[in-house]
Amino acid sequence: MQLPPTKNLKDLLEGMLGRDVDLDPSAKPLDSIDTVGSLIATYRDDDFGLRALLGWSLPAGAHVGTSIGLLPAPLAKDMVADRALRADVVDNLAEVSNVMAALFDLPGNPHVRMVERFHPAATAPAELAAVLYRHADRIDLDVSVKGYGAGKLALVSCG
Repeated sequence: MQLPPTKNLKDLLEGMLGRDVDLDPSAKPLDSIDTVGSLIATYRDDDFGLRALLGWSLPAGAHVGTSIGLLPAPLAKDMVADRALRADVVDNLAEVSNVMAALFDLPGNPHVRMVERFHPAATAPAELAAVLYRHADRIDLDVSVKGYGAGKLALVSCG
């Protein structure tokens, strides 16, 4: 499964959030500490085969989820400090993750859709977490939402 170009992800996030988003390769891959309190999404093909995973760090999830909901930036900082996302912010982040399925619509890729969301991320089955945190075919990015803040995300191809 081919992963999308970073520019496509940047364009999608900027279009959804209505503000500038910077994406840069992350110096360190997303890990289980980063995702505490945040969200993991699965993308499956029409036969329910696992094709990709998306993991959000808590700061990225808070900033993206509050930004799209037009909630104040200090709320995101409070959620990061509390290590927990509010339910409405989780729903907002899940919607962004759902729309991100369109990024995989590339030549040669099967049709995929977001099927599952795990919040908090620790509720994801161990075999999914193992793929998210250890699989080599991945893109790890630092994501910064103008006026809100920064965090990390990882997109992982599962075949």
